[in-house]
Amino acid sequence: MKALLAKTSFNFLHKISSAKRIYLSFNEDEDTLLVRIVNDDSMATIKLDAVVAGSGALELYSVDDFIQAVKETKKFSDLIYLWTIRVRKDPPMDELMIRGYKGGWTYSVFGEEVEPFDLEKPNDKTFDLDAHLLIRAIEKVKHALPYSKKKEELKGIFLDPGERLSCAVGFDGNNLALYRELPSLPFPVFISRKVLTLLKYLLKNHYKVYLSSDEEFTHIHGKNWTISCKKRNPFDYQALMQKEFSSEAEVNRKSLIEAIKRVTVSDKNQIILNFYENTLLLVRKEYPDVQKRIDIDYLGKPLTITLKAKQLLEPLKKIPTDKVTLKLNNNNILIQGWPSYSEYYSCMIQV
Repeated sequence: MKALLAKTSFNFLHKISSAKRIYLSFNEDEDTLLVRIVNDDSMATIKLDAVVAGSGALELYSVDDFIQAVKETKKFSDLIYLWTIRVRKDPPMDELMIRGYKGGWTYSVFGEEVEPFDLEKPNDKTFDLDAHLLIRAIEKVKHALPYSKKKEELKGIFLDPGERLSCAVGFDGNNLALYRELPSLPFPVFISRKVLTLLKYLLKNHYKVYLSSDEEFTHIHGKNWTISCKKRNPFDYQALMQKEFSSEAEVNRKSLIEAIKRVTVSDKNQIILNFYENTLLLVRKEYPDVQKRIDIDYLGKPLTITLKAKQLLEPLKKIPTDKVTLKLNNNNILIQGWPSYSEYYSCMIQV
């Protein structure tokens, strides 16, 4: 492998929340540097404008060392020099040197030569989607992801096709949130939790993105990037929403949020919800004397539910409506809201 040189910036790097492998592809003809971040269920390919000498590609041995080296270098210089040195012929190994344009420390990360690569190209079945709608859908349902460590392979957001409106479903194997506003999609799309933060960052300066699908992946294409996630078998989230509920309450959303904040110091505090006779009594579990009572429309027998304040606050903040409906049993709360005719939001909380 001949020596490679590039001068570029890595403004997206702080948004990488997970990476198992990182590849760099230098293209002298186009003056571009491609960065590919790979996980078990997803990958992101980003094309950076650069000043490049030499063409070739490198797989880095240590993802953490590379990310840390770039982060440290960017503290002193926005532009970064990268160059390679062959340090061993058999088996081949290269050293990637990293240094700021304005000087500073020089860092090194080792890797080996691989085949050059390019951005995944949209195929004939590409579908365009408003980027702002996608950002809003992600924001509405992403809070359902953090609570459970079970079923790691399910953690992510599903864009599920519908006859008139598609929906975004956030699901971690335990809690579930559903937001229906997207236009009808031609195929289902799974967005892994591991690329969500990076995807939101890349979407910021886009009006439209393009969706495509092949045998193994669904792709979201931007101007100079592609996010690819492995396909997932559809799961029956509607069945989870249709559990049997013994009680139902209609609550003023703002009054409920204010009551939760009044009885808690932190959203990690546990609260006890006591439903009875058109009344909801909220009690902080650690200090039972700290209470707040609000009026509700309630149908059902008296019911007591204990959960963390955050589990209730997060979905309530996502619904821009005056009133929400709570369907209840001993183990679940289903929150429903209809902000508009074309917008529907619901969240299933397991307690």
